[in-house]
Amino acid sequence: MERCRNIHRKSDKSDKISAKSIKRYSTIQKLSLPVIRQLYQLMTKGKHALNFMFFEMDKRGQKKYVDAPEETLSTYHESFLYGRVPLTIKVRAALRAGKIGYTLALVEFVLALLSVILYIRSTYTSWNPLPVRVLEIFASMYFVVDYLLKVYSAPFRVLYIFSRTGLVDLLSALPVIYVFQNSARDTASAIQLLRFLRILRLFHLIRRLGVIGSTVMQQIFVLVMYTLGIVFVMSGFFQYAEWSSNHCHVSDSEATENCIDFYGAFYFMIVTILTVGNGPSAPTSEMGRFVVLITIFLALTILPVQITKISDLTSRRPYGGTYSARGVLGARFDYAVEDAGQMAGALSVHQYCGPNVRIITELLNPENLQSDIWEGLPGNIETICPQQLRFQLLARSCYVKGLSTLVSNLFVSAVTFHPPEEDTWEEEYCYGLEHEVYPVLLPEVFHNRSFKEVAEFVYVEFSVLLIGLDITASLKSPEVSQMDGYVLMFPKDHRIGENDVGIIIAESLAAVQAVSAFGATQRTLASFLSSGISTSVDTKQLWEETQAKWEELDDYGDTELSEIRSALSAISSKQRGRVIQIDQTGADQVSQEISERILAWPPKILPGKPRLPVIATHENAICANLRERTVSSVKFQNHILVCCECQWPRNLYYFVDHLRLPGFPTPPIVILSPHEPKPEQWGCLGIFQDVFYIKGTATSKLDLFRAGLPSVKHVVVLTEDLSEARGFSSEDDDTNASNNMYANDLTNTIVVTVVEGIHRKLSKERLKRGGLRRDDVKQEGCVTAELRYNPTFRYVKPLTQIDPLTEKKMSNKKTRDGLYMFLPCYAEGKAFAPDMLDYVLSSSFTNKNTVSLVEGFIIGKPAGDRSQVVLDMIDTPSDCDGLTYLEVFRKLLAERDMLALGLYRATSRSSTTPYVFTNPWHDVIINEDDRIYVFWTKTANNKSYRA
Repeated sequence: MERCRNIHRKSDKSDKISAKSIKRYSTIQKLSLPVIRQLYQLMTKGKHALNFMFFEMDKRGQKKYVDAPEETLSTYHESFLYGRVPLTIKVRAALRAGKIGYTLALVEFVLALLSVILYIRSTYTSWNPLPVRVLEIFASMYFVVDYLLKVYSAPFRVLYIFSRTGLVDLLSALPVIYVFQNSARDTASAIQLLRFLRILRLFHLIRRLGVIGSTVMQQIFVLVMYTLGIVFVMSGFFQYAEWSSNHCHVSDSEATENCIDFYGAFYFMIVTILTVGNGPSAPTSEMGRFVVLITIFLALTILPVQITKISDLTSRRPYGGTYSARGVLGARFDYAVEDAGQMAGALSVHQYCGPNVRIITELLNPENLQSDIWEGLPGNIETICPQQLRFQLLARSCYVKGLSTLVSNLFVSAVTFHPPEEDTWEEEYCYGLEHEVYPVLLPEVFHNRSFKEVAEFVYVEFSVLLIGLDITASLKSPEVSQMDGYVLMFPKDHRIGENDVGIIIAESLAAVQAVSAFGATQRTLASFLSSGISTSVDTKQLWEETQAKWEELDDYGDTELSEIRSALSAISSKQRGRVIQIDQTGADQVSQEISERILAWPPKILPGKPRLPVIATHENAICANLRERTVSSVKFQNHILVCCECQWPRNLYYFVDHLRLPGFPTPPIVILSPHEPKPEQWGCLGIFQDVFYIKGTATSKLDLFRAGLPSVKHVVVLTEDLSEARGFSSEDDDTNASNNMYANDLTNTIVVTVVEGIHRKLSKERLKRGGLRRDDVKQEGCVTAELRYNPTFRYVKPLTQIDPLTEKKMSNKKTRDGLYMFLPCYAEGKAFAPDMLDYVLSSSFTNKNTVSLVEGFIIGKPAGDRSQVVLDMIDTPSDCDGLTYLEVFRKLLAERDMLALGLYRATSRSSTTPYVFTNPWHDVIINEDDRIYVFWTKTANNKSYRA
């Protein structure tokens, strides 16, 4: 009993001791945690300080210097702006891109492969003839020079040296030590083994050179390369480990029993990875067993990952497998749901990253561009809506033929093609296809000069079109910062400021830099004329005439800037919305009247597209209006015919709205469709005058005659929206959206064929009667059809084949979906891909003003005094027939204040259809059947211009 008491006392005492220990430990922990946190914070700050120090050390001489205001640098990517480029950037660009980079990559690939072969050869014989020795020296010196150049040109040298690529390049350069060795038994050295590790560079080179095929084929190729890479690399290590442990050498007259050659090591690694057994050989050394363990570990970690990727890809569409089309359409292509997700994502990114990160948000509903959710947010969130631009572009194409092709080609890059044959229409079209829109920093010699005269000189000297100015940096006002830039299109009388950025159309970036660098070293006109840059008499004469005109002008003033600021204030006040002042007396009666006026149909207070509550309130009135506008036939002249063989597009409002803009033609619009519109669809169209509906199909000639096809101005054939696909009754339904839309594309091609066939017959009949006019000949190309799938473009007449070499180049560049750009139907503007606007607006990443520029081509830009600069198409003036394009360009600019952009050429030069020719060569002869794209200033009194 006493013993139990003693034990109990001891346990109580131990409990007290443990409790004191725990309390002491908790106290120490409480005191040490802040110290640990501080140490951690100091270590983190030290790490950031070191990183910043390395960054500051590395960035010297690694950054392009562009002499431009901060507003300009935040608007345009510096790669498109001319500036002083250090030698490090030039070397890095030559190593990574262009013909030099591609050639060096091929040389590196061959040398790395030869190095592996030479190492395998060295395991069988020690005899090195002179060609082998020379090849080893050349390969070693090449990899040393390549590594030094990459270290010199790396944007952050420290990061490159310790990166995976840098370490592999260093290991490839170290075998240069072997070149200067004179040891008789140097073949077993570890330095020589590094030659074999050059095989690791093949993975990076194969990825850089590109792999032809689909994504699944690429992953299969990667799996094969990973497997062979593991086998080859570990075979070399295994063979070296066995030879080093057993003191083997190829110069020995009799090899020992445990000496394994490379073929035996390779065979052993194959059977090990494939788990078919050890075979006749096994590792005899501890180092060899360790290499085998590493090999098995790599095989079990890398190969299953690649196999899983292939299985995942083969289970997806379009590579394989099935999916529920109804589920995809309901979850992904619902406009409201998709826009809500986009808006929430943009706000989340803004909240996390702050106002210094640009956020480009694509919306499907144009109404969400003016959503209140964007109020009060900084200008780093940019919203774009391709659907709105789609219908506006189609509407403007009714009067400017080929506009969709012209705009798309100017904003789409990464187009490669095989040079076409000379003296063909493909040569002219592909030359225009190479042109893009670039920003340019105008040289000092152009400052304080008239835009019109500078545009003339730049075109004559550099074959570059100066079409506008970005004056954001010149206007230091809050309104401009809210609008994220202000672009002037063809401001003919504007004086160019020192901070203005030119907007030009050029064939290449080299031409842009030539314009920007002009006058950088020749500050005076005399030095320019004496430098011999241009020996053309016309150019010198033009410059002398321009200089004489500039001397007559007054000094640059601030009057134009003040006028632009006032115009911007008026525009921004309109964009903020209208404020309704209500008298407090009789507030209930006034509020009821305001509510009735807000919910009125057609809208009286709130302009724009009617909202769903308004349409739901006036559903009976909308149905009555539809019955009134539904006709059996029409007898209009020069009206617009819209064919909808599918479900009605939800944003057709913006097509009609663009054809009702003040100052533009307002033709009658006839909609031909087999589907009767719903109230929510007609409620957005019935608010316009002269809009009619005919129930029928455009594949029927009778229905087309009912719609007034013989006297139509233009025919627009619309495709189906992604969210409007129907017919999915169950989860197991085999029908999907792709099949429906592909069938709709085929129907649209039939409609185009029928429309052109009717016009062709009518033209022949008028020709027999002798009443055929010049406009009647061009009437055959009065149709524009929307197509979504690349193959269906080939079905639109005329049927032609794309150059196989061009098709191969586009496939190698992963731009196979853009092959329709080389077909006559697209070059004419007859076929248009709505998805093309996604590629067009992708250039917003490098140019904030992309959307504003596209709107300038479609809608135009205000020029003050109730005038507007618009892009139009004019017939060739009678006094310009037979002149060169340079003479016509200068004639239109001097006499009519028009800036020519290109030609819409009639059938000529082996072409059976018209085509767009952007910025032709100076010596191109103009024909009377050609039409000219021009920028000109349209006032409120004239609706269009015709020569």
